[in-house]
Amino acid sequence: MIRDIDSLIKKSNKLLPSEDLFFDAMHDFMKDEIKLYMREKLNEKPEIRERIRDAMIEYVEAKVKESEAMAKLVKAYAELGIITLPPELREEIIKSMYGTFQEEIDEIIEKTL
Repeated sequence: MIRDIDSLIKKSNKLLPSEDLFFDAMHDFMKDEIKLYMREKLNEKPEIRERIRDAMIEYVEAKVKESEAMAKLVKAYAELGIITLPPELREEIIKSMYGTFQEEIDEIIEKTL
């Protein structure tokens, strides 16, 4: 009899959802309710929605500019690193870098033609 109860409990644990699943479902439910509430409030004040939209666009544009600036910095540092090398090493490094990025460079050239 005891063995049957033990096996029944073990089997039921496999079939029943874990408490993590329950908490995840409640978390998703709460997020959906909060989103719904915020949408209702935004519909009441469309000017706030517009300000949020404008701010998000500015944020994305700033991130793009940041990435462009970072790429320019990396390029400048690479050029500085190359020009400070002795001439014999400079040629070797340039060939090595071109070999590393040859596929990407060829793809860019093909796209621009």
